[in-house]
Amino acid sequence: MSNNSQIVNFFKNQTIFLTGGTGLIGKLLVEKLLRTSFDVKKIYILVRAKHGKNCQQRFDHFFNNSCFEKINQENKSKVSFISGDCRKPDLGLKSEDVDILKTETTCIIHAAANVNFR
Repeated sequence: MSNNSQIVNFFKNQTIFLTGGTGLIGKLLVEKLLRTSFDVKKIYILVRAKHGKNCQQRFDHFFNNSCFEKINQENKSKVSFISGDCRKPDLGLKSEDVDILKTETTCIIHAAANVNFR
């Protein structure tokens, strides 16, 4: 994607709050943002504890996915996980995380979905 693409220009200096960032669509979106929108400021990803792993443990393994092989460490440092859960009131966020998101977020992308079809 060229540096003067409308999409790249839109995400320049944006702080993004992303739900569903650990799913397939979310990971691909994060990879694309980090690879093509070099000037994205920050990406906060809402993450819930899952399979006995807390938010930090899930973050530690997030970039092990092969889709992130071309992403440099500097761009990876733009990503932070925030503990929460879309199924809970107020996304299950702590008040200090709500304050961070209120002050810093300039773009919200909701990509979370219920994938349990039983």
